[in-house]
Amino acid sequence: MSCSESQDAPNPVDPNEYEKSFWMHTETGHAKDYYIQISLPRSYYETDSRKYPVIYLTDADYCFNTAQDLTLVLDWPQREVIVVGIGYGSPARLRALREAEYGDITDEDGERGWVQFLHFIEEQLIPDVESKYRINPYNRTLYGWSLGVLFSTNVIEENPLLFHNYIIGGGGRRSLYVDNLYRKWPDLPVNIYFGTGEYDGNLHIMMQFADNISSKHFSGLLTKREIYPGLAHEMITKGVLLDRGMKWLYSIKPIQPRLRLAMKSGGVEACLEAFSKLKLTNPDDYDFDPVHLLNFAESLGNEGNTDAEKAILRYVEQEYPVRKVTIQILTEALPDSETLYITGNHAELGNWDPKMVELKRLDAKTWGGSFRILSGAELEFKITRGSWETQAADSTGLELMNFEETIHLDTLIAKVVERWVDKIGS
Repeated sequence: MSCSESQDAPNPVDPNEYEKSFWMHTETGHAKDYYIQISLPRSYYETDSRKYPVIYLTDADYCFNTAQDLTLVLDWPQREVIVVGIGYGSPARLRALREAEYGDITDEDGERGWVQFLHFIEEQLIPDVESKYRINPYNRTLYGWSLGVLFSTNVIEENPLLFHNYIIGGGGRRSLYVDNLYRKWPDLPVNIYFGTGEYDGNLHIMMQFADNISSKHFSGLLTKREIYPGLAHEMITKGVLLDRGMKWLYSIKPIQPRLRLAMKSGGVEACLEAFSKLKLTNPDDYDFDPVHLLNFAESLGNEGNTDAEKAILRYVEQEYPVRKVTIQILTEALPDSETLYITGNHAELGNWDPKMVELKRLDAKTWGGSFRILSGAELEFKITRGSWETQAADSTGLELMNFEETIHLDTLIAKVVERWVDKIGS
């Protein structure tokens, strides 16, 4: 199926619309023709405005189906992702071309293979794909395995900001590469996930590479490394690398480490600028609840940096004024001996203590309460009768998912509780 030019969502959606495939031709490089596969999230056609993170896969003839399964089939908690596979049409053609494509072998024009491959991705593939699909250009990921590590690390050195995340495994680079990289990009504002099998012959060079790149203290770099027990340099490891790498990259990460890096490079001004910019460009990557700014300010004060602490507190006071939140819970009539509690992810909600914050009985079936909290707070909470064994349930008696609410103005939150997990009144 050729790639559709239309942005209009078909209704009803044909399941085949979630997967696209087409060939792209380029005049330079070794391959000349690439087989591109696209996998869209299940929710893609439910909205015409939402933009999604994207992962660009090298070796797609081997791993596109695995990546598609991870994003569409498996039940794991990260956000939905668009997958773009860069392949050659068959595993045999991939095996014949990948060494030339990912490494330093020159083509007929004397250009190194990886340079031409990067030109294709940067100048043809990304503009084409991102003009057709709703992709967040601030959240691109590049995946590279084995020889793909050579290509991915060349991209990091040549143009690291083309991608914002890198998943690499089964290979590495020598220390000289890291020294050159630090001279060119001392900030290096990217996330890199390293993963490889316990019995992989490249384990040592990979971990040494991860150690070297971490030891340089790039001011904007976040890394994570993992070794997979019982695995070697084999096909199954590619899938584990994808699974573990995407889980780390596409889960919501704490903002404090990124703020700490910004503080080291440019002081409190750079820290607050990073917070504001990341909230705009990468709203789904980090937990931007302003309480984390307050906690970070407190940690700076404990370290003796009271000027930075005061600057952050002033920023919070200006940008996140205090709001009033009113809670109303409608439920079945409960005996006079019963009390309802709200518990959640803030001190005002008891920090998940199921019997910390009591609600008031307003009438036979209504309970309520109120508290003040910073605007921008991202609340998660549950309702209990004093323990996790007596928390709110749905109509079938199953535990309710956390209620969620982001606070911007004074807010009334009204919820209905039909039953309880211990089935009182059933």
